Amino acid sequence: MFTISKSSSSSLRNDLSPMLWFDTLVSPESVVDSKQHMPDYQYTVTGQKRIKKRERIQLGCPVVVNGKKLAIFRHGPRYFAIQQFCPHAGGNLALGDIEDIDNMLCITCPRHKWPFVLLSGDCLVGEAWKAEHFPVEARPAQPGLPATLFIGFPQLNNSLFYEEDF
Repeated sequence: MFTISKSSSSSLRNDLSPMLWFDTLVSPESVVDSKQHMPDYQYTVTGQKRIKKRERIQLGCPVVVNGKKLAIFRHGPRYFAIQQFCPHAGGNLALGDIEDIDNMLCITCPRHKWPFVLLSGDCLVGEAWKAEHFPVEARPAQPGLPATLFIGFPQLNNSLFYEEDF
């Protein structure tokens, strides 16, 4: 199910162009709050900062929406959607750690540790790499129903259609 409306997620888009909103059927409460699971750091003998080894908690909720594999993340009251696999090395970003780097919330690729800013998709290490990101809103699909997470897209994914459909 999807709806068409003006974007109210101004943190991701500066304009109010129409967006297609797809229901993920994911309840907001089912997404792990990364704020409760921020990484602990340790320093090596050479002074390098690294995340301490610990039991891994999957922070990202993988979904397929509008033909795209995405990972939904929660940090406190905010939700983020970013492509599920790293554009550089293919690591599953749903398995990565959320880190606050220079006051920017980032998902760190579990394969090579490159951080991607959740609000913009920008990579803080390799400027040529960018992850697709999308606005997320919690709202009921119909009045009176519990809220689910909707993800906004500027257009339908063409791969969902066959040439014979038209």
